[in-house]
Amino acid sequence: MRRFLFAAAVAWGFWAAVSLWNFEFLGGLAVPALLLVLPDFYLKYWNFVEWPVLVSLFCACMAGGLVHLMAPSVPLGSKVLVVNIVLLCVLVLSADFRKNHLMDAAVRAANAECFGSRSVISSVGIAGEEFQFDVHAVYRKGSEVFVWSYRDLSFFKIPETISRNLNLMGCEKNASDEQGLPF
Repeated sequence: MRRFLFAAAVAWGFWAAVSLWNFEFLGGLAVPALLLVLPDFYLKYWNFVEWPVLVSLFCACMAGGLVHLMAPSVPLGSKVLVVNIVLLCVLVLSADFRKNHLMDAAVRAANAECFGSRSVISSVGIAGEEFQFDVHAVYRKGSEVFVWSYRDLSFFKIPETISRNLNLMGCEKNASDEQGLPF
């Protein structure tokens, strides 16, 4: 029982440390009761994270099994730490792959003139900010600006009155474009 509690403490400590990246958004990793109290807050992103979570859980289980078979004398806490590191790394990589796939399809379908996006890690870092001037991804088509929603897994149009106040990652409309200048 003591080994199990230590392993659970190692896992909790790992995820509590990860939650410090953006505690406002990832606080449920450090305080698991938040996952039970506020399930809708986290479940609204399930459409995006479903496959990355399943892939990362599979890889973490495989890594745990391999570590246990190859090094049975390694302490349980170390094995748990390896499993959690694999889980996090595969989750981030597979989420970034999914993001790239979804955004690429949407941008190609829209025939966008300009496109910019953040990594998933960077998007998690800005998620939940009350006054958000950074976007997860953006594309411009003509004078229209579209930004990405992880909740809806699509781009949506924003009015110019809002877009001029955002960091559009290089897709800003040039002043020369507005004045009709050739450069």
